[in-house]
Amino acid sequence: MTRRLPHLLLLLALLPRSTPAQSQFDSLRGTYRILLLFTPTTSDPRFTAQQQLLENHASEISERDLIIIPIVFNPRFPAENQPNSISISPAEPIRLRSRYHIQPAVFTAILLGKDGGVKLRSPTPVTMEKLTTLIDSMPMRQQEVRDRHPN
Repeated sequence: MTRRLPHLLLLLALLPRSTPAQSQFDSLRGTYRILLLFTPTTSDPRFTAQQQLLENHASEISERDLIIIPIVFNPRFPAENQPNSISISPAEPIRLRSRYHIQPAVFTAILLGKDGGVKLRSPTPVTMEKLTTLIDSMPMRQQEVRDRHPN
């Protein structure tokens, strides 16, 4: 993921630090749509397939204010030490798995809207076409397009 989507990882590094009462993840709400990729390992074939489906779509991802956050479960190593994972607090993956009811050995892609609501939940990799179609149908996205490209 670092090689494939470096600008998104850099963007997360530039985000303001959250306060203890506000998680780093929750600080994204209202500004970004979030694609959470829960995966048992970075070598899971579903996770690898998801990365390939997102590869070469940086402009579509950026245009839709989408951030991709892999949540890797590995009982030997915390998620932040895994290659290709975004550094979030050690408690965050546990909290997110609990919040969205995700078991450790399961791959799940969850798209969250800027309002924080679950817009898509999939046990299989999601195509960029499906993501863009869904995001572009959202009222908030339609307003963003009108605001960015007024006629």
